[in-house]
Amino acid sequence: MVHVTKTNFLTQLSDFLHHLPNASFVAIDEEMTGINLPGGREQRPNKIELPGERYTRLLKGVPERYSILQVGVALFCENPRYRKRNAAEEGCAAGGNGSHDRGPADDAEENDENDEHAEREGNEANNDDENADDDDDTVDEEETDEEQPEYVSRIYNFYLFPDGRRSAPEREVTLNPSTVKFLLENHMDFDKVFREGIPYTTADRASYLKRRHFERYDGGEGTGRNGKGGGGNTPAKNRVKLTRVDDIAFVARTMAGLREW
Repeated sequence: MVHVTKTNFLTQLSDFLHHLPNASFVAIDEEMTGINLPGGREQRPNKIELPGERYTRLLKGVPERYSILQVGVALFCENPRYRKRNAAEEGCAAGGNGSHDRGPADDAEENDENDEHAEREGNEANNDDENADDDDDTVDEEETDEEQPEYVSRIYNFYLFPDGRRSAPEREVTLNPSTVKFLLENHMDFDKVFREGIPYTTADRASYLKRRHFERYDGGEGTGRNGKGGGGNTPAKNRVKLTRVDDIAFVARTMAGLREW
């Protein structure tokens, strides 16, 4: 399991996107600051309600009131060693179904095999001590092959916390006491959530920030402080394009520090 925070987010996101196309299926789970609205447990489901109506009455307000603290994503990929072992077993089964009439050549071959078998038994009787370790290793390898799972998993545990910068509209974090108690009993690291949680915002706010970024730094349709596209004195075509993940993360942290300052 990989714990993903704002410190290693870009690196682990690149690893996640690299392995995602190879996943046979994906499992997702999340932890929130609450899962029930006040008084919601006392409200009994109405048998004549449609699922959509029940969701609107009892559950729609949950994601609007509470926040996501943790998202777990598990990628399950086929294990090539498991497939190889199955193919070998099927090949042995198919090879054992054939049959043919015996002839003189078969009898001669069987006699040779018997002689070789007797000679081999004599050698094994003289070298029992030397072959003991080799036999153990062979057994261990066979057991290892048999224990290969059909799928291997890669689990990413994302810690999240709403964006609290001054430039972003703050989202109130509401805690449900029973939910917090449950999370603490199951070893939720709230310190890591609050200090290192990956900041997030709404889709509309993200679109606005993205548009504003390109207008300011990439010479979009917007204007900068000096009234010219690009938001600065340096022409957009002369600006340096960052491609390395470490460089992008460094600039993002630096710009965030400058904005807070």
